[in-house]
Amino acid sequence: MVKQFIERKASVIIPAYNEGPRIGQVIQAVIQSKLVGEVIVVNDGSTDMTSDSTINNGAYLVELKINSGKSNALITGAKLSSYDVLLFIDADIINLKPYHIDSLLTPVFAGEADTSLGVFKGGRLVTDFTQAITPALNSQRAIKRETFFLMKDSLQGKGYAIEVLIYRNIRKMRLQEKKVYLFGVSQVMKVEKIGFWRGFLSHLKMYWEILQTIAGK
Repeated sequence: MVKQFIERKASVIIPAYNEGPRIGQVIQAVIQSKLVGEVIVVNDGSTDMTSDSTINNGAYLVELKINSGKSNALITGAKLSSYDVLLFIDADIINLKPYHIDSLLTPVFAGEADTSLGVFKGGRLVTDFTQAITPALNSQRAIKRETFFLMKDSLQGKGYAIEVLIYRNIRKMRLQEKKVYLFGVSQVMKVEKIGFWRGFLSHLKMYWEILQTIAGK
């Protein structure tokens, strides 16, 4: 199936904030896909080795001096992209493989969908459960570049709520979305990265931004 689209390429955008220990493995999985033309890492004000890990693993690095939030990082990467399909991937994914990237891009390249959404399955129970009950918060998504820019203004400055807003826009625009199960893939939890209390507060901030968006603020 992949061979049919070998001449088509996607721009992969990875927003990253203090993901130095993890981002290298993600970049390596992405860069090995023959459907990927470029990998853009937007370093969102990190204070660790994220920049070095990005450069050492062969991705294009965009440096933001201060942490401006996930939505602004994704939009910044999209503006610099070269290809007509975008793929958003988080920097803290576990067990990501090149064939996962292919499975996300193929439905869009084949014209089967305007966008595809990656859903973790069989990785870790906690991430499987979270994505099953809150599909609108899933971050791994392929989407046509022109489609993303039609909704760009509504996403600016919305931080972690960007996934909810993309989800809303897709339904408002009546776009065709395809769910793609990413078997064996999971994600590092915030409490594992920065400790229980800091992770807990970070989760509260994320859900507060999302609730404000749902409430229409």
